[in-house]
Amino acid sequence: YTSYEAFKMALTDAISVACKALGFGADVYWQAGRSKYNPTPTGNGTQSKAPSQEVYISETQIKKIQNILRVFPKANRETTLNILLNEFGAKELTELPQGKYALFLNKLVDSANVVIKKSLQGFVKNFASRAGKTEDEIRELLKTALGKDIDEVELAEYPQYAKNAKQMAEDYKVENNEQADIQ
Repeated sequence: YTSYEAFKMALTDAISVACKALGFGADVYWQAGRSKYNPTPTGNGTQSKAPSQEVYISETQIKKIQNILRVFPKANRETTLNILLNEFGAKELTELPQGKYALFLNKLVDSANVVIKKSLQGFVKNFASRAGKTEDEIRELLKTALGKDIDEVELAEYPQYAKNAKQMAEDYKVENNEQADIQ
């Protein structure tokens, strides 16, 4: 009797042996147990771990994170960054593993979107009080003039939206003394 999956099994075995020889998935093999490649046990009877081959995020990725952090009020930027870094087991951005970058970035963007919404809501409230209109009227005015409701504004479009909203406030001769409300 010959297995009808013999070709598939042979190919799978060949690929896994080749990948192991090239070091793919090395962390899996290092975890398998003691081998001739492991250092000898330490004096307390435990083995030391395999050398770490951790790859950290690039300068470009660090700059992208720093650009997103500009959305946060200056007083909260460092705290927000430290909370996220701690959650991902890093002390600095340069220590953030490449494998955790996408999750880190998603959490940062989610937090930035919350800050954006609060900032725009504060702007609307300030604009409405200075213009003698209701917040709903200002929201509708912004939606009509800028083509998007403030609740739909995301991180990528925020700088341009904020700039246009500020210009509208100036056009209505509204003095906006709270510059921290909208950046």
